[in-house]
Order: sequence, then C-alpha cells, then structure tokens
Amino acid sequence: MKIYFFGAKTQKKKLNDNYEIIIRTLKSAGADLYTNLKERALPSDLLELRESGGLVLNEMDAFLVEGTENSPDLGYLMALAIADKKPALYLYEKGSASQEIIKPVSYTHLRAH
Repeated sequence: MKIYFFGAKTQKKKLNDNYEIIIRTLKSAGADLYTNLKERALPSDLLELRESGGLVLNEMDAFLVEGTENSPDLGYLMALAIADKKPALYLYEKGSASQEIIKPVSYTHLRAH
C-alpha cells in the first residue's frame, strides 16, 4: 500500500519526534511510504509518471496528514484524498489552529454520504 505522509516542516522537537514515530510505525507495518519530510528516490513507474506531467499523489492509496503546524498544503491534500475517494487520516494536537481547516471539509464530506 502506497501511503503519503505529510507533515509541515518545523523546528519543534516534540512534533519532529512525533513525525519520526509515525514514519517508523508505518514502515514497520509494511507501508510503501512517501513523505515530504525525507528524501526518497521515486521508483521507475512513479518517476516516469512525474516526468510525463502526471501527479504522483494520484498514485497513493491513502493519505496521512499531520496538521498541527499550519501549512497551505493541508487543505489541498485532504481535498485531493476526498475527491479521489481515498482513505485519509488528519491528525493534529488538541487546541491547534489547524483543526479549523478540516471542519468545512469534514462537514461537506459527511453530507455527501
């Protein structure tokens, strides 16, 4: 399973430690993990797709988004997952400003079903 894990780049040690735990857990579960946080060479099929102008994110089976730190990419990634009807998990620390981003997306998604 190809999983894309997104986390906003930050200097906060606790958040970076959480990112590492998430990455280790996904890898130990056997996920084919792609992330914006670590450099990874794309396999030939995804490299060809990107070079031909395709969107590599469309090839992911699921999305895991850590939204504690605000980022302009958060809404885009969640909307992409919902539009493609792919599983998505949005994580954030309680009380973070990013929880406000997901409310309209969640409400729209729930009403559509």
